[in-house]
Amino acid sequence: AAPGWAWTMLRPALFFFLACTCFGRAHRPPDPAGGGRGALSGPSFATPGWSLYHKTDALLAALHTVAANCPIARLRPLLNASRPAEDTTPFLIIDPSKNFNLTPPNDTPRPKPLRIALVFGEHGRELITSELALHLVTTLCSPASADSASFLKQIGDAVLFIVPVAVPGSRREAEAGAACQRLNGNGVDVNRNWGMMWGGRDETTLEAEERPGERAFSERETRAIRGLVEEVRPDAYVSVHSGGEAVVYPWDHSSSVVPGEVGKRLARVGRELARLHCPRCLVGQAYGLFKYRAFGTGADFVFGVLKVPFVFTWEIYGDGRADEDDCFRMFNPGERAEYERTVERWTGAVGSLASMIRDIRAGEGSSAAHSADLVEEYAVVLVASCFLVVMFGVYRGLRTARRTQFWDRGWTGKFSAWIT
Repeated sequence: AAPGWAWTMLRPALFFFLACTCFGRAHRPPDPAGGGRGALSGPSFATPGWSLYHKTDALLAALHTVAANCPIARLRPLLNASRPAEDTTPFLIIDPSKNFNLTPPNDTPRPKPLRIALVFGEHGRELITSELALHLVTTLCSPASADSASFLKQIGDAVLFIVPVAVPGSRREAEAGAACQRLNGNGVDVNRNWGMMWGGRDETTLEAEERPGERAFSERETRAIRGLVEEVRPDAYVSVHSGGEAVVYPWDHSSSVVPGEVGKRLARVGRELARLHCPRCLVGQAYGLFKYRAFGTGADFVFGVLKVPFVFTWEIYGDGRADEDDCFRMFNPGERAEYERTVERWTGAVGSLASMIRDIRAGEGSSAAHSADLVEEYAVVLVASCFLVVMFGVYRGLRTARRTQFWDRGWTGKFSAWIT
């Protein structure tokens, strides 16, 4: 009786065990070490939708087409045009006056009209930044639409110098499957290759990604962008990135703040840009926002050495929920709605930046004129005051002399002097 009772109790459990085992074998994922049987390399990562994004060659071709049909645009090579195609980077001049002059006149330190340099695509994995460049140029060259007309009014007579894909080779590698590619063909981060605080590092430095190169400006991409900025002498410089949502201003390498009115002005413009176009954006310096220092950046060099007064790094999109190896999702919007929202709001930010800097310049001009008027008024008052003081001194001197003569005379003489 005991064996029969035990079998009766164990039979359901044994059946359940065998069923689970068979089901598990039939549906178990492939062995990660299983080679040709479809080994797993980790979680499922997002990939670009090429119906939404442009591959580098297609993006550059689209820019050529837009510029060729746009009377206010000119496309020129940023790097040596004799190099192979993959090493040649174009840049665009958007000039409503159609002068297309690279070098501004030398008669004023900050020539009019306003000049803004914008650099996109320094890191290959940040595909959305070059997409923004294409959308910006397309909007500027499509004045027929109401949105474009309003935007062009903000731009006014400002001249834009746009580098749409600063490191094409890095972007091509990201397109080919190296989704986390950040470095150029020499394994250098071109935004750590600039000559201010080059090669610096601390506990926040990511050694695998922030490779500064053998020396400052060792990379042709960095030298090309520096040459453009030195030649055009812009009023503003914007380095456009993704991986977060922030408006960052100098310094990148230090926790110290830019002192005085210059620092306050950068903060005001940054806060206003965020309020208008990216309410979720953090605004400030890199260390204050992220407890992170970046050495050898373009923004620090352009601000600290080339003395461009308005310098910003825009972080235009980031998905903080993405796996650290899911780089497309982390750095780029995957849905069309988010893609369009990103390029539209940051295109608007370019117009707002131009408008704000123009207002600041006008205010500074008014303040300078007002100060000159005050100086002139004070000078007139000072001269008049000095004249009165001198005349009062002369008067007192004469009066004293007359009184001395008065007391030196006799009573008859005193009376005579008093009445005369």
